[in-house]
Amino acid sequence: MRASCNWIGRRSRRRAARRAAARTWVDRSRLAEAAENIEKAAFTRADLVEIVGAQLPVDSDQSPREVAEAAVDEVGIRLTVPRAAHQREGHERFTLDRILAEELSVLDLADARNDRALLWVKAEDTAGLSSDQKRVRRWAES
Repeated sequence: MRASCNWIGRRSRRRAARRAAARTWVDRSRLAEAAENIEKAAFTRADLVEIVGAQLPVDSDQSPREVAEAAVDEVGIRLTVPRAAHQREGHERFTLDRILAEELSVLDLADARNDRALLWVKAEDTAGLSSDQKRVRRWAES
């Protein structure tokens, strides 16, 4: 009798822990990892809801729609203004903070300059250039 009481107690504790985890399910890093499976940098809210919906817990006190909407609001970053009444669903675009950080790092690389990679050009190297070409070369160096 005592063993079955322990088993029932463990089972109810596990169930309570699962339900508590379901109430606080919005784990930003887990959602971001799941949403990175979207193969676009900008996507619709429906795309994000689809990915989040696949990650929903089975036993939750909230409805799946409430959990999915809260999760999308937590992880999605709006790129466009909210749609007007005459615009169709799917007009609004969203992205993730991880995608923005990746794009920022790419833009930083595009603006990077490495002085060791400079090509030293002497006057005798450009002797055959026209005056316009020499002017463009001087402009490019500045």
